[in-house]
Amino acid sequence: MKDRKTRINLFAFYDKTGLERYLERQSAAGWMVDSVSSLLIRFHRMEQPTPYRFEVAFFAGTSFFDSDPTEEQLRFEDRRMETGWKIVTQNRPMSIYCNTDPEAEPVETDPTLQVQSINQVAQHGALMGYYLLLMLSMFWLAVSIRGYFHDPVEELLSNYRLVSLIIFIFIWVAILMGLGRYHRWHKQALKIAATEQRFLEPKSFSKASVRLFIVVCAVLVVLQFLPFRFPSKPVSYYEHNGAKYPVYNDELPLTVGDILHIECEDYSSQILKDSSLLLKRVEADHSPRIFQNYLPGLHYTVIYVKLPCLYNTVKRSLLDDLKNLFDDELPKDCILVDAEPWGAEEAYRLSYDGQLMARYVLCYKHAVVSVAFFGSDWTYSAEETAVFGETFGK
Repeated sequence: MKDRKTRINLFAFYDKTGLERYLERQSAAGWMVDSVSSLLIRFHRMEQPTPYRFEVAFFAGTSFFDSDPTEEQLRFEDRRMETGWKIVTQNRPMSIYCNTDPEAEPVETDPTLQVQSINQVAQHGALMGYYLLLMLSMFWLAVSIRGYFHDPVEELLSNYRLVSLIIFIFIWVAILMGLGRYHRWHKQALKIAATEQRFLEPKSFSKASVRLFIVVCAVLVVLQFLPFRFPSKPVSYYEHNGAKYPVYNDELPLTVGDILHIECEDYSSQILKDSSLLLKRVEADHSPRIFQNYLPGLHYTVIYVKLPCLYNTVKRSLLDDLKNLFDDELPKDCILVDAEPWGAEEAYRLSYDGQLMARYVLCYKHAVVSVAFFGSDWTYSAEETAVFGETFGK
């Protein structure tokens, strides 16, 4: 039989009445509280269940960082001991008392003083932590938004950044809700204490909502570590001019042979795949050996868009990458060309210093494709370019 147990603290820092009732139920079941922190509540087993009455008191002018009780706390404890209350545990601003007499005089009797003490303690402790965490989550949100505008495809392909952003948004919303609940309670509690001479019981988040939040965050954390990246491995190597080059033999959705109807025996076929909750990227390279650079080669990147509202963002990103391919001051642009031969909805071709390059961005219903032809000069017939639509336009 266990002699100790630990439970997650699901109570708001100002919910003294909720914590008191919880500790009373635990003592009736045979468990006495050892310590209470913002995250955990620890108990030890009593020799026999005892229905203690508990009260939580806050002391203004103290904080969670104080190492010793103040003189005011010590005098308060002495007065309480005379009426049968004994201190169970404290973390400086908050002290927890218990009493076996259900009719004993309360530890604190002035509801206005109780509310003011809670607020002063909160200003030096819990609220500071809330605001600090709020600033941290806003900073992370700003960094993520900046990264999205700088390189949206890479941001959207990163499960780590996506999930981190979602988690921080959850935290940001939870903090705002918590601060809003506290300030509403504080305002109402002062009014009721002055007019009705009673302490307004706060309402913590329900256990179900807290557990749901924990489960959602746990699922999101697991998702960001799933193996969505699939690197390929070379099957062999060859040497040329003292350098070693890898040869891949991956299965590609489209090859030079599929387009030109030729044999590609000495070609290397490499594919890299990335996938996230929003996008899927397939990057393929079909090229001859380094000393056969006169032969035609093909490199393309396919971005499959899982969320339609992101389609234009992905298209603009690939067009920007194409225009920024050459880092110089020469004029470059993406020219809209006839998309029908490619079986696409839109087709763009890179113009560099007034010359049309063999680089394209092709727009299909659910995918955007960036294509680069290299090697010998290619001439494309309608039959050859139609293969792209048959492959990526499905």
